[in-house]
Amino acid sequence: GAGRASGASTSWLSATTALTVEERGMLANEAKAYQIFLQHDPRAQDIWSSDLQKLRQQRKERMEEAQLVGEEIEQTREATNRVQVSLESLKVKLREAEEAAAVDPAAEQRAATLKEVLCSE
Repeated sequence: GAGRASGASTSWLSATTALTVEERGMLANEAKAYQIFLQHDPRAQDIWSSDLQKLRQQRKERMEEAQLVGEEIEQTREATNRVQVSLESLKVKLREAEEAAAVDPAAEQRAATLKEVLCSE
C-alpha cells in the first residue's frame, strides 16, 4: 500500500537523484530545500534573479515610504515649533497687557481677551 509506495519512492529518489546524502537530509527544511533547488536547477538563475529583483523593488518602496514618513515628522516638528513660538509670544503680550492694566484700567479688557485666547490654546 501507501507505505510501500513511499518506500519505493524514497529508494527511487536515492538511486536517481543528483543530490548528496547531506542535501537530501536538508530537504525537510523549506528554506534549505529552496537553496538546494537553486543550486541544482538550470532555471534557478532566472528564478533567483527574479526573486532578487522583487526584493530590491520592495526595499526601494520601503525606503521611499521611510523618506516620506521622515519628511512628515519634520513638518510636524516645524509646525509644533511655530505653535510654541506663537504661544510664547502671546504670553509675553499677556504680561505686557497685565502690566498696562495695572496702570491703566482701560487696558484691562485687552489683558482679559489675551488671557481667554491663551486659555483656549
